[in-house]
Amino acid sequence: VGFLRPVKGFDRLIDAFALAFPDYSARLVIAGDGPLRQALEARALALGVDDRLELAGMLSRSEVRDLLRASHALALSSRRETFGVALIEAMACGLPVVATRCGGPDDIVEPMSGLLVPPDDTPALAGALARMRQSVSDYDAGAIRRRCLERFGEEVIAARYGEVYREVAADHAARRR
Repeated sequence: VGFLRPVKGFDRLIDAFALAFPDYSARLVIAGDGPLRQALEARALALGVDDRLELAGMLSRSEVRDLLRASHALALSSRRETFGVALIEAMACGLPVVATRCGGPDDIVEPMSGLLVPPDDTPALAGALARMRQSVSDYDAGAIRRRCLERFGEEVIAARYGEVYREVAADHAARRR
């Protein structure tokens, strides 16, 4: 899920998908749109996975939620990511994830929720996709969702923001004295 731009690494994801699943045992859906759409379609065709790749285009929030609920896992192949909203959304739906160590995912993905690989490492990403396919049923969807909400739920984030605002206000008041 994301804009089809180079930083999102969808080219590597398609390469890794083709490497991990040379047969018809898996399907890849990429939600989002952007300037790389035609190049990604051409890449999938060249790799012979065009019939197992769906470029779903831009989806509404509810459509993304429905897509996640119908999926087995989420893959995030970014080269750089400050946070990783798609990861949080997927884990809130109980999905395990495969993600690159590209910033934000390093602090989001835990062993109980998924796998991390280096960015731009197609063989490592392919290996993680294949491992996820084999072990997806070993992940506890309820536990992934609960842990996600414990760390990133609305109440938790609101409380963190409140703490930051109180600290800033106290610091500001101390400087004015």
